[in-house]
Amino acid sequence: MNSNKYEVAIIDDSVKAQGEMIEVLKSYSSCYIVGLASNGAEGKKMLMKTRPQILFLDVELPDTDAMQWLENLRFELDWEIYIVLYTAYSKYMIKAVRESLVFDFLTKPIVPKELFVVMGRIFEAIEKHQYKPIKLIEKHLEMKHISTNVFLMPTLTNELRIVHLKNIGYFKFNTSNRQWLVFLSDKTILNLRKNVTARIILHSSECFVQTHSSYIINIDYLQLIKPDCCLMFPPFDEDNLEIPVSQSNQKKLRDRFLSL
Repeated sequence: MNSNKYEVAIIDDSVKAQGEMIEVLKSYSSCYIVGLASNGAEGKKMLMKTRPQILFLDVELPDTDAMQWLENLRFELDWEIYIVLYTAYSKYMIKAVRESLVFDFLTKPIVPKELFVVMGRIFEAIEKHQYKPIKLIEKHLEMKHISTNVFLMPTLTNELRIVHLKNIGYFKFNTSNRQWLVFLSDKTILNLRKNVTARIILHSSECFVQTHSSYIINIDYLQLIKPDCCLMFPPFDEDNLEIPVSQSNQKKLRDRFLSL
């Protein structure tokens, strides 16, 4: 029987989901809750204050994407912390998540048997001293492509689709539906969930640059900048597509283009 005590934190914007997780964790006498947060900003403050050993993190937070949030924090998490993502998204995300900055993955609603397996893996790793802080793991540094070469795209059908950056041409804001559309190289147009903001898109990759309040482009496809618009390389040049460039974004776009 494991006699150690483990500090646990939960970051989830749903009070109901937090309560359900707390209830399930009651069956583990070795775990006790040291912190709760409902968004990324609160979560960071709580983590740095409590420094828990185990973190349950919801993928979809109101102010950020969990993977980007972890990427931004990766060098500050210098203590022994086991991060478990959980979400209602499809299980095809498991492999991608397990190769990134987290220890394991759970799907919603939480199934006690699945949690039992994850907690067993955590306890075993702790007892065998298999863990090294994130900032010291070169493997994780090499796996940075999880956030830099792919875009994790929350769709309207409650899935988290993985799209390679090379397949994304630009984003356009649909004012009638108040959501961003993604235009892909295979002519597919995908709708993002309404809580995916321009800020979240721009922070997901340095390739994305805003040209206008309603447009964000993948600068790798930028061919020419005109006074009030820009042209894209194929396959995003059909029908003489001209993407508007606002005056406020003109200099930023030119400077970014010239730095390539």
